Amino acid sequence: MAVKMCIIGVFWLICIPCLLGVWVHLVYIVPFKVQPNQTPAPIPVYTFAIGTLLLNLWARLVMIHGFNQDWLNKFNNIRNDGFEGMQLSKILCTIIYPIINRLLASLCIPYIFTQLVVPQLELEAVDSIALCRHAYLLFCCLVIIGSLSSHFLRWVVTLHHQIRDQKYLVGQLLLNSDTDKNETDQVQL
Repeated sequence: MAVKMCIIGVFWLICIPCLLGVWVHLVYIVPFKVQPNQTPAPIPVYTFAIGTLLLNLWARLVMIHGFNQDWLNKFNNIRNDGFEGMQLSKILCTIIYPIINRLLASLCIPYIFTQLVVPQLELEAVDSIALCRHAYLLFCCLVIIGSLSSHFLRWVVTLHHQIRDQKYLVGQLLLNSDTDKNETDQVQL
C-alpha cells in the first residue's frame, strides 16, 4: 500500500506539477516577459508552484463543477474504490498517463519543430529566436483551434441529423394525423 501511494504521489505531486509549470513558463512567460536579447531562465520553485496551483485548480474544477464529465467519472470511480481498494494500474492508466501524455506532447512537439525545422528555414538569428520562443504558444493555439473546429464540426453534424430527423418525423405525423383522415373522407363523399 505504501509503495502504491509513493508512486502515485511522485507522479501527482512532483512530475505533473513540474511538467505543467514548465509548459506554462514556455507558453505564457517566455513569449511575453523575456526580452529578445535575454536568455529565458525558469526558476524551478516558481515553475513547480505554478504547476501545483494549476493542477489543484483543475482538479477542483473537475470535482466541483464537473465541466468535463469524462474526468469527473474517472475521479469518482477512483474515489468509490476507496483508500484500501486503490488499483495502481487503473489510476496510472486512466488519470496520470493521459495528463502526462498531453503535457509531454505539448512540450516535445514544439521543441522538435524548433530544433529540426527552424534551422532548415535559414532565417536571420533574430527571427529564428523569435520563432523558437513563440513555437510553444503557436502550438497551443493550433491545438485549441483544432479542438474548437472538431467540436464545431461535431455540433454541425448533430444539428444536421436533428433537422433531418425532425423533417421526416413531421412528415410522418402529418400523414398519420386525424385532419388528413377527415380530408380524405370528405373527398371520397
